[in-house]
Amino acid sequence: SGNLIDNRGAFVSFEGDDPRHLAHPASECHELDVQLLEPSGGIRQPDSRITARMTRVTSFGRRDGFTLRCYEDYDLRREVRLPPETETFALPCAPGTEAKDRLFTINLDDGAGHVGVASLRLRRSEAKADLDRGRALFFQRACDACHDLDSGAWREDGPGLHSIGSRRPGDYLSRVIRAPRTVNRTSRMPEDDLSEETVSALVLFLTSLQRPAAADRHGSRIYLDEGCADCHETGAEFGSMLGPALQGIARLRTDSYLEEVVLRPQQLFPGTAMPPTLLQPGELSNLIEYLREL
Repeated sequence: SGNLIDNRGAFVSFEGDDPRHLAHPASECHELDVQLLEPSGGIRQPDSRITARMTRVTSFGRRDGFTLRCYEDYDLRREVRLPPETETFALPCAPGTEAKDRLFTINLDDGAGHVGVASLRLRRSEAKADLDRGRALFFQRACDACHDLDSGAWREDGPGLHSIGSRRPGDYLSRVIRAPRTVNRTSRMPEDDLSEETVSALVLFLTSLQRPAAADRHGSRIYLDEGCADCHETGAEFGSMLGPALQGIARLRTDSYLEEVVLRPQQLFPGTAMPPTLLQPGELSNLIEYLREL
């Protein structure tokens, strides 16, 4: 159950099957679905935890609970029982900040022959010295001349970077730093021939700028926090009109289309100035509902 092909090789697990496995109806016979979520910004604290989320379960697990097996680079580290009501949980093995480029895999069993498998390769964990170097480079290269660290609002020369690590994916930030006009054709950001180490240090610093944990944000708050008002006019918040006005958007676009534009705009419109976001499903729903109310 669960073949995982990875760039280090193959992980194959075998299990004996109970003859009673097929005694239950075929409608109840399906594998579990589970996702692994790396902490935003990577693993930087000794007690950092990787979170897992069940997205499809069986009635057997909901009745009797689940067995969780946690593997690190193909070696079994922990095996624990999870109660039937479990939906989101932290892996029982903390990766630790000394980890670099490690593969974590979980095997979730409902006790009736149905198994879910998920894996996550951790991003390289950096030392505090690298984080300090990224911060120093940000000011040495005069990035602060165009980008404000204390605000997320757009100003004349560029967007504010407050809590940017909570708002933009690290790979997107890396592409913007390397070649801004291949990401946003309207960008006025200078294109310098930066070394891989310099780019990595700058991205590490930017992804460390996290938004404090807070209660559920309502749609209009998300709209402002994510910088949507910088480019889109809604009637209440006036932007620079780099993008279309959003009044009446509910009559023009479906929810699924709006979700795709918010999460992955550059897949729909290569070269667009609109950046991707890191919204969670609940936050995305709140934002779409706000747009529906315009």
